[in-house]
Amino acid sequence: MATVTSAGCLLQPPLYPPPSCDPTVVQVNVSLCGLAGVGKTALAHLICSRSPLLRALRSDAAEEEGSTGHGTSTLGLEVSMTHWAVKHRGADGTGKVVLLQLQLWDCGSAARKKFAHLQQQASSCDATVFVMSASDAASHAWALAAVKAPGTAHAVLVVTKCDLACQAQVTRAELAALPSACPGVPVVLVENPPGAEPSKADEAACSLLDHIAEIVLQSGK
Repeated sequence: MATVTSAGCLLQPPLYPPPSCDPTVVQVNVSLCGLAGVGKTALAHLICSRSPLLRALRSDAAEEEGSTGHGTSTLGLEVSMTHWAVKHRGADGTGKVVLLQLQLWDCGSAARKKFAHLQQQASSCDATVFVMSASDAASHAWALAAVKAPGTAHAVLVVTKCDLACQAQVTRAELAALPSACPGVPVVLVENPPGAEPSKADEAACSLLDHIAEIVLQSGK
């Protein structure tokens, strides 16, 4: 799978470099933003493990005030780490292997509102993943406003729970309209239907990681 960037560069999963070839390691901080209960913690697990997080394995943490009730809430800040390798090929045809060391900042909505320093640190991250849920209409409205807010850059929009048709509050037409409603912001849909093959979750995680890598390399980091 390869992605052509607007700058004409090419991103593609590289072969393992020989032992004598040390890849360039770039540390990237990624902020996961969204309303309570939209699936930020499950998304971080998906990115790091390439497998969906079973709802039965979620902790019994108390739901934060204002939660939609669709799941438990993160009480503070959780940081997860994963790595993603890409080959950055420039316009001159030369390429180098870049190993992204991704730190995913999953901050609960209540903690973000209560502690100003968490909001400031999240705003200084290299990339932002806005998370909305197809089963929560409020998160849809929030995500559209957040993506279009002044100063928003280096962002990806992720829609979770797209397989829960019986709980859907966001229509398929509204989901299909997201790319045009959020120009310049990649949109990734995440599904976790019962009995789905692990490759389905892995495909969504890889797509999101590719978009993050493209954003980071285009920013010149």
